[in-house]
Amino acid sequence: MSGIADSNISVVNNVFIKQMVFPLVGYRVVTHAHVYDHQTLLAVGAVRMTVDGVSTEYQAPAILIIQAGKHHGIEALKDGTVAYCIHAMTGEEDLVQGIPNESLAHIA
Repeated sequence: MSGIADSNISVVNNVFIKQMVFPLVGYRVVTHAHVYDHQTLLAVGAVRMTVDGVSTEYQAPAILIIQAGKHHGIEALKDGTVAYCIHAMTGEEDLVQGIPNESLAHIA
């Protein structure tokens, strides 16, 4: 089964956190890129992250670092996987390469 991960967003003191919940194996975050470096905290479960066409599997707990400009996507390898995208608010948050603004709710 596949689908788009559910998400919740919080911003406190200029720190952006997006919680991504992957209810089933195969749920994903679509491939995209940012103009800033960011990190994803894999709290529960396992994912396959593909960065510029190279896939790597991770088991929780893990911190995944994604460099600016790198096209990346995430796919759940375990039911109930939970991850958090975390970065400082820099004024560039809405500059996501390759994704229409109306799709940003599905971006990590």
